[in-house]
Formats: sequence, structure tokens, C-alpha cells
Amino acid sequence: MLSPDDLRGVWDDIYPLVEKACFYSGGTFSPDTVRTLVDTGVMRMIAYKSGDQITSLVVVTVTQAATGLRLFEIVLASGEGMRDWLHFEDTVKAYAKQFGCHRMRCITREGMQRTLRHWKRTAVVLELDLSDKKDIN
Repeated sequence: MLSPDDLRGVWDDIYPLVEKACFYSGGTFSPDTVRTLVDTGVMRMIAYKSGDQITSLVVVTVTQAATGLRLFEIVLASGEGMRDWLHFEDTVKAYAKQFGCHRMRCITREGMQRTLRHWKRTAVVLELDLSDKKDIN
């Protein structure tokens, strides 16, 4: 996991990964909002290193349902080689368990479903754009 101090030290290196993830977020996140959320502890960032280089990262948050079910939600993910992310999954699962989470959840593009075949598809997310602005993702 990258602490806010760690993040400050590697921000320039991971910025392209964060920017890529934000692009696919449909305007939900920007690199600046991600940095603020991680800096303030609202969300956490977990990074996977290959050698000395960070090759993948996820931004996560812990939520609790009214029933008490704790969810470890991956809100952003970015990296090189989607199949390589499977090596990263054990690290993320262990971290989720440290927070007493019962499940991990992510909303992702359809391509990840082919990579994460052992994950259960539980929903389909639909959106309707209500803005008249053309410059919003």
C-alpha cells in the first residue's frame, strides 16, 4: 500500500497509470481528486512493483452495508498486462482481510471479466448522461 508519504515520493512515476484509470472512470475521478482522496486517507492506493517499477495500481475504499457486510471496493485500476494483475490479487485480498472485509467488489470494463474469470458477475451498471455538455466524459 502507498501511504500518503509514499505517494508524494512516486507521484510523478505513477501519474500516467492514475491518468489512464481516470480516463476510463467516465469523469468520476481526476488525477488531482485521486491524490487528494489518498492524501487525506479517504481512499487508499495499493501498487504492484515489478523490479523497481510500479506496473499496476488500484485505488480502494472500504464500505459497510447496513447489514454489517464489509466491502473492499476497487474504484480505480490501472496497469500493464491485465493478466499480470492476477499476481497482484493476493496482495489486494490480504489487505482487504486486514480491514475485516467479507467481499471485494469492482466495477470494471468488460475485458477484465475475461481476466478475472473466478470473480462472480453480480450486476450490470447502466448510466444515463443528463448533461448537455459535450466536454464531460
